[in-house]
Amino acid sequence: MTGILKVDSIQSSGGTAAMTIDSGGIISKSVIPYAQVSFNGSGYVSKSAGIIPFNNAVVNDGNHYDTTTYKFTCPVAGLYLMQFGTLADSGTSQIDVDFYNNNVRVFRGWEDNRAGHFSFVTKVTTAGHKLHFQLVNTISLFAATGTQMYTFGSYTLLG
Repeated sequence: MTGILKVDSIQSSGGTAAMTIDSGGIISKSVIPYAQVSFNGSGYVSKSAGIIPFNNAVVNDGNHYDTTTYKFTCPVAGLYLMQFGTLADSGTSQIDVDFYNNNVRVFRGWEDNRAGHFSFVTKVTTAGHKLHFQLVNTISLFAATGTQMYTFGSYTLLG
């Protein structure tokens, strides 16, 4: 049996519009899932190999980033952009950061210039999957100072 559902708006559990459909069939969301994260500190901070403890969600549209597990939960299936940037201590030999989708490594960013590093990857994933970053080795990274984020990560739903 097929049917037609005639709605203009879909509400979130909080009662606000979560999705709107215009007369041309264009769907818009009130919040696009996005998080920009960093860790607090002053100057260079040693970070151990393993999940990067981004405990500061500078932006957390949709509240999909958890500052205790350091993971972003994908609210819908789609194409996500993950970005990582840092300023590493000049005494370090290299920066290795892994990008994870549901605890499976999907990409490794690597740099050997002992300074700035920026990596990004796009990944099609499933609703409910968790994304996160991990360091391969222990390294000193420059922490956030106020609104300046020298080491950061971000997660964005592209579509």
